[in-house]
Amino acid sequence: MKFEEKKQDNKYFFENKIWPLLKDFLYPKRCVSCGKLDTFLCEKCEKEIILVSDKKCLFCGRILDKRLCDKCRKEFRVKNGFAYCYYREGPVKDIVWNLKFRGKKELAEVVAKKIKFPEDLKGYVLVPVPLDKIRFRERGYNQSFLIAKHLAFASNLEMKDSLRKESRKPQMALKKRDRQKNLEGAYFVIGEVPKKVILVDDVLTTGSTIKECVKVLKKAGAREVVVVVFARD
Repeated sequence: MKFEEKKQDNKYFFENKIWPLLKDFLYPKRCVSCGKLDTFLCEKCEKEIILVSDKKCLFCGRILDKRLCDKCRKEFRVKNGFAYCYYREGPVKDIVWNLKFRGKKELAEVVAKKIKFPEDLKGYVLVPVPLDKIRFRERGYNQSFLIAKHLAFASNLEMKDSLRKESRKPQMALKKRDRQKNLEGAYFVIGEVPKKVILVDDVLTTGSTIKECVKVLKKAGAREVVVVVFARD
């Protein structure tokens, strides 16, 4: 066996066999909300999650018989949209905060397992909402990419990292009326865009990010876009 091949085999063995065991020993799993050992989300805290009703519009929250009202469907130019739970209720804020800002990448799988697609989406391709280069360097990963990756594995759908983002002011620091303007022209596509897209993000707040992403996807050739997020504000 060549030296480089042996080196790669040793690296694979360490990363996939030794390190997971060592990591569990050095940094044992704890519920991100209450601190209980051996789990990232205990049963008690999971029961406190407030689910979003299937009878509410994803964007405006209006009660209706379908997932999106006609007004939001036209405004956001999407076929459908779905959120699993509410962001500010129960342990969801702890989950998102630990995933985005505390390096708990394992929570992406926990999040993905909670997300159920609103309909049969065979033939669609998962596309994560991107981070800009500065945020990506600070964080070391894109949480939406990780969520989409786990969703792709669980659903046997393809995933394409088709979107990129230029650096802009953080949305959290801006008032609602300024968020859309801040994102104008921030997103662009690379490569060929799928005709049918499932746009994946962790949290939906004002919808400015989704609106801008859909705009560039449609301009690049996407015909249908379905929005799937873990939580909505």
